[in-house]
Amino acid sequence: GVKIGRKTLRDEELYPHVLYIAVFFCFIVLSYVACLICGGGGVNSLAGSVSSLANIGPALGDLGTWGNYNGEPAAVKVIYTLDMFLGRIEIYPVLAVLSLLPGLHRR
Repeated sequence: GVKIGRKTLRDEELYPHVLYIAVFFCFIVLSYVACLICGGGGVNSLAGSVSSLANIGPALGDLGTWGNYNGEPAAVKVIYTLDMFLGRIEIYPVLAVLSLLPGLHRR
């Protein structure tokens, strides 16, 4: 297990956090690929996806402190908006609500 201070975390305590980090990075990769498909640049797509999903403010390159998102294609801006929503509301609650939609359950 992982040791924090004098306490050793059991696997059951560690798994939810590792799962969240894995899901977070999966969403970054999905967002990055979607931005590339929609015409975004390589560095801008990755930096914009991370910045939007993590809600950390300015990204890198053209989307950095001295730049803005005006030059990005409209579809890429929609992806960044969805990333911002997902990052603000948090991933698990959004996935929980989506799981309640009809047609998504296997019986």
